[in-house]
This record gives sequence, structure tokens and C-alpha cells, in this order.
Amino acid sequence: MTLNASETDRAKASVGADAACTAPARGLPVSKPDMSSVNSSDLLRGRHELLIHHGEEVYRLRLTGRGKLILTK
Repeated sequence: MTLNASETDRAKASVGADAACTAPARGLPVSKPDMSSVNSSDLLRGRHELLIHHGEEVYRLRLTGRGKLILTK
């Protein structure tokens, strides 16, 4: 199905202004105003591993030699 220019304009308008305003730009990170962030270097403080206690579980956050983070249970 191919839409002509006026049909395309109507389809865009039917989406609504709210959707157009809240849609993230391609390639840009989406951030939520109530979400906090922490740098991994602040968590690890020079170490390569960190144990995280969450409820009854213990998780291990590990920094690899290539600078990647791995979280395991």
C-alpha cells in the first residue's frame, strides 16, 4: 500500500501531537527525569569485582579486561 502526500499528512496528524513530542530522536539515549545514575567507577572504586546483595540473593558485578561489565547471580 502506498500513501500519497495528503494521506501521509493525515496519518501523521492522527498519531497526535503527544506521540510526536515524546518520541525519542533516533540514536539519542532516552532518559527519565526520576531515574538516578551511578558511574561504574564509583561503584567499583578501583576493584574489578563487587558483590551486590539484593534481597536474599548475592550478585557479582565484574569488570572484564576489555572494560565490559558482567553481572552474574
